[in-house]
Amino acid sequence: MIRVKIYGGLGNQLFQYAYAFYLAERFHDEITLYPDESRKIYRKYKLGALKLSYKKSLHTKPFLVSLYENKIINKLLRMCGIRRLQYGHRKVYLLQKKAYDSLNFFSDDMFIGDAYIHGYWFALDMPVETEEKLIKMITPNFDLSKEYQALEKEIKACNSVSVHIRRGDYIKYRPNRILKDEYYYFTRKLLEKQYSNLKFFFFSDDIDYVKKTYSDFGNAEYVNLNSTNSDIEEMILMSKCKINIICDSTFSIWGGRLNQNPDREIIAPEGCWRYKFPKKNWVLLKNAYVNDVGKVEILDI
Repeated sequence: MIRVKIYGGLGNQLFQYAYAFYLAERFHDEITLYPDESRKIYRKYKLGALKLSYKKSLHTKPFLVSLYENKIINKLLRMCGIRRLQYGHRKVYLLQKKAYDSLNFFSDDMFIGDAYIHGYWFALDMPVETEEKLIKMITPNFDLSKEYQALEKEIKACNSVSVHIRRGDYIKYRPNRILKDEYYYFTRKLLEKQYSNLKFFFFSDDIDYVKKTYSDFGNAEYVNLNSTNSDIEEMILMSKCKINIICDSTFSIWGGRLNQNPDREIIAPEGCWRYKFPKKNWVLLKNAYVNDVGKVEILDI
């Protein structure tokens, strides 16, 4: 059994599920989800609104797992570089704060018994067949709102470009990951050299700020859905665009990753490279975090 702790926002939850799904496919096992509702910055559990494959969703954990997850013990384990601990016979607790090497963490003869995985599991380069199965499952199991349906129709009828701007908690906790205006204006000029009649669809957790700051961006629409699952709907709408301009955010990366248009183009800041996505169809820009438009340029990968 692959038991995975689910926490964080929608983007992080999808990364956690994706790693569990990769392991389940590789070792022909089942998935159990453990949503964590006890965190200081609480984000709602969203995976239940998607057509994902898992055995069940639980809210209780074995005693040793709860002990390992104690705030102080958990931090000490990470500081000591400890990844693997037992929590019963043939049961392993696997801790990783940020795992960019997660797909290669297990050897084929090493994975025995149950595993409880706790981490962010940032990796995208899984086998193509597994990736295709995963992408097909990330679809809503609820009726899409009328707002969504109207926007999807509009997006598919034009040279649509999604522009994702993350602010929200980044302002307080990760100000260094907020991209500068120059990144977005440089990207617009880059695209206008290649395509005509572009329409930009802005997505953001601070849409009022975006409307004021990017009012001169050209032919633009500012998406602000009010449905129960607006975050899922907005992520899917991003993926329906022909081109994605994403930011250093897991939500943003999934908006690009779910884009299955064969001629898609996903433009990202170089900070996203740590997520190890395939090079095909992705363009990385360096110096996207500096206040100097002359320094933003394409990163040769």
